[in-house]
Order: sequence, then structure tokens, then C-alpha cells
Amino acid sequence: MNYLKLLSVTTLSLVYACAVEFEKSSKQADVAVLNQNIDELFEDGQAGRIAETQVDLTVFEGEVILQLQAGKQR
Repeated sequence: MNYLKLLSVTTLSLVYACAVEFEKSSKQADVAVLNQNIDELFEDGQAGRIAETQVDLTVFEGEVILQLQAGKQR
């Protein structure tokens, strides 16, 4: 699987998981902060760890709708 396809699949999976937590709708986030740099993982030959990536913070329409702290949702 090439890098862009892997990035696309991983990103879509994270966005879907976040959307399920927030609300099952077609809304999009203004910004999502991940707990690790997926570009660096790929470049370092650790693409298999990209699946472990979690969304730490999601901002939608200027409001924080999901924030994780120490692995727990606030």
C-alpha cells in the first residue's frame, strides 16, 4: 500500500471514529490534533504504528468538541 493511500485510509478512519463520538452526521472538523506525527512514522519505516494514532483534540466551528487528556475524554 503506498503512503498516500495509507494516509487517506488512516485519516478517514480517524475522522469517522471522531464523528461517531460526536454525532453521526456529515459535519466536518475545523482542526483535529493527533497524538503522534504520522508523517514521521512513515518516514521512519514505522507505518504499521499509524493505526495506533488517536485524536486528542477536535475543534468544530470554533468550539472544542472532543478533548482527551491522559487517555480519557473530557
